[in-house]
Amino acid sequence: MKKIVLLSTFVFVKSIVFAQQLAISKINAPNLAGERMLTFDCPLDGNAPKDIKVFVIYSDNKEALLTGRDNPQGRATVRINSDDRSRLSCTFYFPHADHMDPNFITKDELNGDFNLSENDKREKYAAALLLKNSGQPYGEFTDKRQRSFYNPTKVYFKIARVGPNGEIRSSIHEFIMPRLFIIGYIGDSFTAGEGAPYSGHDKWDDNLCHRSNKSGGMRAINQLKQSHREVGIRVINTTCSGAKIGHLTFDPQHKSRANVPLYGNINNGQNSTKFSQLELIDNWCKKNDREVVDIILMGIGGNNIGFADMAKAAMNPIRDPRTWEQDALDAIEEAKNLLNTLPGKYDTLDSVMRNQDFEVSKILIMNYPNMFYGKNGKICDGFNNTPGWCLDPANFLFTHRVAFKDIHHKLNDEVGKAAQRNNWDVIRVSGINNHGMCNCEKPYFNTWSASIINQGDENGSVHPNSDGYKELYKENVYNALTSAVTEAQKMDREKKIAKARMDAKAELREKNQRQIDAEIVRKKLMEKYKREIEAKLKSEELLEKVKKATTTLPVKQENQKPAKVKDTDKDPKRGDDSKYKEDDSK
Repeated sequence: MKKIVLLSTFVFVKSIVFAQQLAISKINAPNLAGERMLTFDCPLDGNAPKDIKVFVIYSDNKEALLTGRDNPQGRATVRINSDDRSRLSCTFYFPHADHMDPNFITKDELNGDFNLSENDKREKYAAALLLKNSGQPYGEFTDKRQRSFYNPTKVYFKIARVGPNGEIRSSIHEFIMPRLFIIGYIGDSFTAGEGAPYSGHDKWDDNLCHRSNKSGGMRAINQLKQSHREVGIRVINTTCSGAKIGHLTFDPQHKSRANVPLYGNINNGQNSTKFSQLELIDNWCKKNDREVVDIILMGIGGNNIGFADMAKAAMNPIRDPRTWEQDALDAIEEAKNLLNTLPGKYDTLDSVMRNQDFEVSKILIMNYPNMFYGKNGKICDGFNNTPGWCLDPANFLFTHRVAFKDIHHKLNDEVGKAAQRNNWDVIRVSGINNHGMCNCEKPYFNTWSASIINQGDENGSVHPNSDGYKELYKENVYNALTSAVTEAQKMDREKKIAKARMDAKAELREKNQRQIDAEIVRKKLMEKYKREIEAKLKSEELLEKVKKATTTLPVKQENQKPAKVKDTDKDPKRGDDSKYKEDDSK
């Protein structure tokens, strides 16, 4: 089983410290998209590993964790630290929708054997899940009062070590639980699961689109979810049988049925009657406040050249035999011409995906499976059929097998070229499988009659059946998804690092600007102060001058006799003043 490589990155975990505490170290809390795994080192303090248990107690309410009981908790798995045997390396998984009981202690660990590899633990956990509601021979599920966190939420946790000397707890730590890892699943009938209905009355998850969890893509995604409890995954499945590339980008596939109550009002109107497949994903992202779709998984292009319709029509035994041959030849010629339109349509699809309101990290495209080889690897030629359900007349596949096989090859060739041009990853499901249309002992594909029997219509013809999706798609798609999760998380880490650097630079620029602004203010204040000082000095100088001027002015003395008038002071016009005195006396 291929393992997702979790990319550890530095996470700032804030601690709330109290008195005598358990001193845990090397805390690595969830940080990247979808991560739900917590690791840390716990000291033994002289205890034997088999004598202690390590629990994680958590909540999104700090006060509840400080004072309350009945908080969610689970027991961590442990192993002896190879670098420091006085400490245990501990692993704990926070519950999420696909794994509400993710913490499982194997019987080996319960018995004090901590030498199991991570793969062994993973396999025993998977086996335990299958027997969860019956006798449990593999170990013990330890989660109690589980809580899951979907949106970025602040989570508080503390560690409790229980041993012979009682219980000791760590300080409280906190981190932001990252968002779920998001996969958008889009495409046509080979992607939706046409040909693999459920048994019983309700054959499809979506009756209009013939969407089934038995499709190759959904089988792989469900395997990914089940085998990787350390990653919380959310899938948005908008696949639809009959879809062309335009139905992924701009055109609602079933627009004509938008006003039909049976179809137009389901899912609150969020369906193929009103929106394209990418618009449905965009609507979901906006509703749930998401800005990134980590992986787009798709399969598309066959309906743009009439690939499946061409085969279905030719295989139908009730067609008019007078026109059957010519219809087949016309369909082949039309498909050849339409192949030339695929490059432009694929490039438009890439442009639309890259310019959505949500950001896409990785794009994977599945090519189309090979249905041309029967038992023992022989090409289906009408003579190597084996007994079974596939004995209906499939003259088109036999008579025109070379032309049909050539179109299939060119279609997959265009898928590969589009992937190379647009930096997509190709998932190849097109290898020779010996279980094609003419292997009736163990077929991986539906003939016309098999489709009528299994799903009540001919739409499943030439599509894989349930075994085909499982055998041809599941493992290939699972391996590709596993690698893509690691790459997408790496991209998420690089974005976080880049953002942290940008934030640091912005903070530094802001700090520098604050310093510059402060210096400008300081200079202005200094200039103002200088002007005020100068004005004050000038005022004081002027006052001093006034003072000096006033001290040099003559001062009138009291009782001072008036000065005698000199002769020169007499008025010449009056002459001698005595005669005037005489006259005055008279």
